[in-house]
Amino acid sequence: MASSWVGRYAQGARGSASALYLVFYYLGASLGGFWLEPFWQWAGWPGVSVGSWLLLSITLLIACGLCRFERRQAKPVVS
Repeated sequence: MASSWVGRYAQGARGSASALYLVFYYLGASLGGFWLEPFWQWAGWPGVSVGSWLLLSITLLIACGLCRFERRQAKPVVS
């Protein structure tokens, strides 16, 4: 969904925008272990579960914000 959003809303250089998205996608996936390490030290597997749910919640909030942004952009202007 995010990849198509980038392609849809890029004003110019869509290929570069998509490539930049992929760089951050894989960078985020690579840093996931570092993100979850403190949760592992804190509480083992239950801590990893808490850290994962926290990250998923943040992602959901961002997705909802982007959805609201998209809806505001799509509304016709009434004069």
